[in-house]
Amino acid sequence: MKNSTVPTTKIATVVYLITETGIYLARKKQNIHIGNKELKNTTTWNGYGGKKEHEDASVLHTAIREAETEAGITASMKSLLLSGRFRFFWPENESSTPNMDVYFFFLKVWEGVPQESEEMSEPQLFAFDDIPYDDMLPDSKLFLKRMLLGEKLVADIYYELDEDGKQKIKKFFERNELLEV
Repeated sequence: MKNSTVPTTKIATVVYLITETGIYLARKKQNIHIGNKELKNTTTWNGYGGKKEHEDASVLHTAIREAETEAGITASMKSLLLSGRFRFFWPENESSTPNMDVYFFFLKVWEGVPQESEEMSEPQLFAFDDIPYDDMLPDSKLFLKRMLLGEKLVADIYYELDEDGKQKIKKFFERNELLEV
């Protein structure tokens, strides 16, 4: 049964640590939740990120806080490169209000070595031509490679759940608007 209530949009960030030769990814240690429903098989390769907290003055603060907490590195907000913004709509959402509004950043300058944390597994550096797209969330296949090639993307992503409870993309709609924080 569909839920006709309008969701409260949660703001979040994802930060990809980029080197000259590749990208650091780590596995989430717990499955991702949509509302109170746990999605299956979401302990996939990911960037670092999470929801904006009340004390975060901006999504830039959120991005740095999450990268530092989850990867154990230190970085400056001026080193963040905004590469994408995606609004996510969960299966029960029939409104025009997204469940999540997520800002995606590349970070090419930081101090320290990415480390395992409470939320993320031991990071692995993948060469750009060896990124494990088949072992990432389905939406990553749609945008990460394009962002790595320099495209700035803004899109709405609509999800549905298959019979096994796995998330799958119902619709990917690119929006023609300026990408900004």
